[in-house]
Amino acid sequence: MARYAEGATVEVLSSRLEIERMIAKHGGGDVLAGTLSGKAFVQFRMKSRWVRLSVPTPTINDPRVQRGPNGGHRTEAQKKTAIDGELRRRWRALVLLVKAKFAAIDDGVTQFEEEFLAHVIIDQNRTVYDVMRENIDQHYITGQPLALPSPDGLHK
Repeated sequence: MARYAEGATVEVLSSRLEIERMIAKHGGGDVLAGTLSGKAFVQFRMKSRWVRLSVPTPTINDPRVQRGPNGGHRTEAQKKTAIDGELRRRWRALVLLVKAKFAAIDDGVTQFEEEFLAHVIIDQNRTVYDVMRENIDQHYITGQPLALPSPDGLHK
């Protein structure tokens, strides 16, 4: 099955600028975009909140980088080309994500706070999702009520 934006030729910088324009159009600002710690990300401020969306970046060890479409081993130059292509594809996926979120907000399907809640940065550079992920997992495993972190627990 083909993945979204497979074979994308749009450069990463163009995708980043497209995301920045969408954010500005919707009243956001202070945009920071780049690659850090194995993730491509865009971070911005909107409605008095910091938001970060990210996707993992490809590595030399990714199976799709190691082997070509027909399963053969790639040369080092081919691996570099595959990483570049996969990075372009993932940035296009990030463009699609941001575009879909803003379209849902624009059409009244959802609100900013609801659509971006998991991506809001709340403390120590962690998002709401980062903080809640383990609590949600435990809730489903044990059936116990969801344990929300205390405000003091966020600042440790």
